[in-house]
Amino acid sequence: MKKLAVILLVALMAVFALSGCAKAGEKLAEKVMEKVIEEAAEGEGENVDIDIGDEEIKITTDEGDEINIGGAVIPDGWPSVVPIHPDIDIQTSFKAASDGKNNFSISAMYGGSGEDLFSWYKSELNGWNVVSEFSGEDDSGKSYSFNVENGTYDVSVFIIESDDDQEVVLILNASEM
Repeated sequence: MKKLAVILLVALMAVFALSGCAKAGEKLAEKVMEKVIEEAAEGEGENVDIDIGDEEIKITTDEGDEINIGGAVIPDGWPSVVPIHPDIDIQTSFKAASDGKNNFSISAMYGGSGEDLFSWYKSELNGWNVVSEFSGEDDSGKSYSFNVENGTYDVSVFIIESDDDQEVVLILNASEM
């Protein structure tokens, strides 16, 4: 899985590289990047299939593990018991399957305060077992986090609010236990 993380980073670089490509050369650039990433994986002893789409990269290993990166949507299969605030603006999403267990992640922006978003998630996940909780403030802004589990899923909520109250970033992770 460590090697797969390196491949994932290369794939993310490909997304940013492709985001500036013109339409005419975009498909060719996608195929070239897919080949480069697959060969890099082979060099690390991994056999992967890379599919770079318009807004998403899909990586499939020979063991059947999948990682989907991109798309400003809720990942397919997101657990219905894990709430997603209706007013967030999803920037990226991620879904990976490993050893038959799904892992999901969403990165999003929020127009309200970090404290309000934190309170909403604490309320929505009330009744889950709290594993950890933290809030703090420093020169760069405020941060809030907590981790809960319900016996089926482990959920982590990370909220970062800039010191000028202009940006609130949410990172929401859900993993099957």
